[in-house]
Amino acid sequence: MRKRQRPARRAPISQVYFTVVGENKPGRVVLSLNDFTVPAAGIPLTIARKYDSLERSVNGDFGYGWSLGIYATRLAVAPDQSVTFTDPASGRRVNFGFTPRAYGGLMSFLYEAAYTGEQGVYGKLTDDGCGVLYQSGRQYRFTCSNTYAPT
Repeated sequence: MRKRQRPARRAPISQVYFTVVGENKPGRVVLSLNDFTVPAAGIPLTIARKYDSLERSVNGDFGYGWSLGIYATRLAVAPDQSVTFTDPASGRRVNFGFTPRAYGGLMSFLYEAAYTGEQGVYGKLTDDGCGVLYQSGRQYRFTCSNTYAPT
């Protein structure tokens, strides 16, 4: 006796193609945990841990998939040499206006770089001792003729 198999009937197939646009990754898990924040003169430094399931095969700072997130403050210098600090975690901005001070006396044409915080800012911004300035038009320059830049 032999068994004979009939050809299987094929069911109709319906296909739909679609494209996902954007950063959404189905199945992706991202988790951020703030461990601590140190307020430093009104400009906080935040230490955080971050887990990303797309990085699960990478042995990070705290194990597989985990990394250290340090949210450093961003610094921006305007054309008038005023400085703005932005905390990326909260979006808080702190502005310091560039207010150079004249040495006075016989050296009144020479200036020292100084910054004044906006109202309600109790922090202090100082220069790194990069030199004596003089005014040339609307710009302040080092005595070696380079344009002053706070960064």
